[in-house]
Amino acid sequence: MKKLFLIASLALLMTLAAVTPALASSADDNCRHMLVNKQHLLDSDYVPSSLTPLSNYMAAGGNVTMTAEAAAAIGEMVDAMAAEGLTDIYGQSGYRSYATQKMLNDNKILYYRNLGYSYEHAVELACTVVAAPGASEHQSGLAIDFTTSANGSSLTDSFGTTPVGQWLAANSWKYGFILRYPADKTEITGYIYEPWHFRYVGEPHAEYMYKNDLCLEEYYALLQEEGIITYTTEAGVSYAVRFDQYNNSTNLPADELISVSRAYADSELGFIITTTVPQIELFDITGHWAEAYIRNLTSLGVITGYTDNTFRPEKNISRAEMVSLIYRTYLLLHPNEAGMTDLGLPQYPPVVTESPFIDVPDGAYYLDALLTLQSKDMIAPGLIQNNADGTASFLPEQNALRREVAQSLAPLFTALPDLPSSGIVLKDMVEADPELQAAVQLLVDAGVVTGNASGNFMPDEDITRAEVSTMLDRILTFFGYESENN
Repeated sequence: MKKLFLIASLALLMTLAAVTPALASSADDNCRHMLVNKQHLLDSDYVPSSLTPLSNYMAAGGNVTMTAEAAAAIGEMVDAMAAEGLTDIYGQSGYRSYATQKMLNDNKILYYRNLGYSYEHAVELACTVVAAPGASEHQSGLAIDFTTSANGSSLTDSFGTTPVGQWLAANSWKYGFILRYPADKTEITGYIYEPWHFRYVGEPHAEYMYKNDLCLEEYYALLQEEGIITYTTEAGVSYAVRFDQYNNSTNLPADELISVSRAYADSELGFIITTTVPQIELFDITGHWAEAYIRNLTSLGVITGYTDNTFRPEKNISRAEMVSLIYRTYLLLHPNEAGMTDLGLPQYPPVVTESPFIDVPDGAYYLDALLTLQSKDMIAPGLIQNNADGTASFLPEQNALRREVAQSLAPLFTALPDLPSSGIVLKDMVEADPELQAAVQLLVDAGVVTGNASGNFMPDEDITRAEVSTMLDRILTFFGYESENN
């Protein structure tokens, strides 16, 4: 019997410990990408550490300052505008203190009160025009309000129709800026259209948001959903942007790391990690707790990753992805059903083209896997739904649950003699459905499932790609497979 090469320790598997943030060299770098809005407020004593007079770079008020990086980027942008004959631009407002913002917001509330609005309504209206203290990007030192004499130097919608306003809307991303409050995003940002207000985020973030028509809130929501975004800029540089609850950048090669920044103004959890993209397979698993399991499955042909050389280990696995990985593992354990290549890897049967499921397209990449597992009674109860009209559904893009994975994997062991008891009983399985309880206990006794730090299985929770990979790799360990890399 072959021996599987396993490196990762059980301690790493059981614990995703919070890493003490090891941020970039300056405090302002640490805050370059933080989201500041009505939900994520800056502390009243927050002041950027590198405030620089904007007048060093463009025509601006003597007291207008920004962080050094943002101010220098504005200098480059203004020079590019001048080269195109656009010189009628003025930096009116950059960094504003918490106290100044409170004064401006209080004045706007008083303005609406004088118009006859109730206090509550006046506050609501005021905060769509002038941010409440703590909710203003100006306090971050990363935001700038521009004016131009072409519209009377006013902060009004008309700025967006001026040559300067139009140029900024179309080109500011090239210098790391975004139009922060677009006209079609007011319900998301919570603020009125402000064609004069630009926010520094740097590359590749500004370009990605511009090219994909995303405001900052949408960009962060997408990052959290995907876990990682890869993007090649117009300049030909490929980047990976990760959202990480903890700062795990210490696991990344130093020559790839571009920046690490807080994601939110009001939280020490959540980081935006920007790196260049190395031309290697599955670059985003380096240093991950499940790296050894994932690499082993890659060598055995179970895992292929995405086309952008990522695996996205912390992304929840879909039902379609789940059955594909289980199917490939099944074929390794039953090679006589698949045939073997010269390399010893499975030669998968031809894909079934006609789908019996109303929500699975003909020829779907996971259809053969689904039908094979169904024929082997390796599909958990509830994964396939029989509809009243005689059709069947699978819901392939729905997140797989931990119970569904366990009940789909347990049949791999049912033909074996009774396994010796591990002596481990997961607490939330004691009163679980008998079929689920039996499936989970079988996997526990086989060493495939260990439970979390609290001794629970959490059957109704989503499960990540890394967690499923770990379970599959342990199954292959049990049946004696070793990596082709050994």
